[in-house]
Amino acid sequence: MVKIIKVVNSNEYQDIINLYKDKQKLIFFKKGKLELNLKGKEFLFTNFTVMNSSPFYETKNIFVDIEEAYIFVFDKDIKDILIAQAFLFLCPITGVFQLSLNEEQFLKIEKVFFMMMEETNPEILLLHSLLVIKYIESFRNDSNSERMVEHPIVKEFVKAIDKEYAFSHNINYYANKLIVTTRTLNRIFKDTTGITPKQSLNYRLNLEAKKILMKNNKSIKEISYNLGFKSPEYFNMFFKNINGVSPVEYVKEMSYNISFLSQNIS
Repeated sequence: MVKIIKVVNSNEYQDIINLYKDKQKLIFFKKGKLELNLKGKEFLFTNFTVMNSSPFYETKNIFVDIEEAYIFVFDKDIKDILIAQAFLFLCPITGVFQLSLNEEQFLKIEKVFFMMMEETNPEILLLHSLLVIKYIESFRNDSNSERMVEHPIVKEFVKAIDKEYAFSHNINYYANKLIVTTRTLNRIFKDTTGITPKQSLNYRLNLEAKKILMKNNKSIKEISYNLGFKSPEYFNMFFKNINGVSPVEYVKEMSYNISFLSQNIS
């Protein structure tokens, strides 16, 4: 469900990055240097930095000299749970994020990695993963973090839907908040991220739906209204169109997977 992979040289680093190129990843650089090009811009990662690597964006390495790093890879279901906890940092739609830590902060996270590399219980692994994300959120501020592909309109839109996804599902509402036309918002968002604002909003709603379904015992009716849907039927249709299963089927499937892994991983 989650993987923590320690690499101690540049070849190992590149092999793992290639192996999981289609997965969402957090890369923790403990010692070494990485320069990469992203959409024509060059970026540098050095000791005690964290990179949120998104499959939505193709990067090109300029210089790689990795001595020690951890690559935190999520599968689809865990990725959605984690992103729902820290949407503005982990959102794969709005580009690659860089976070600079001090040594003390990095070592706190590394201690969790040590436990995760020894752990086999998937539920405990998920708790450890959430702890890593909570650490990142507590360490992050405006002076030590930078999003590497970002348009101000995209940034403000993502902030708005993170707060108001349940209040309005109408893109016109968000365009008016940003004082742009819906057509301009659509163009800027598609040019910057490759997807539409509506797809981004649906992504955020889907993350929250999964988070609530796995965390609470609320009825589908209650969840649908809490998320701003007109009816449970509309919520069911929305969820199934994105995930291929109904909300009830998703909960059963996830509960079975966790139970199966708990019984069979040793």
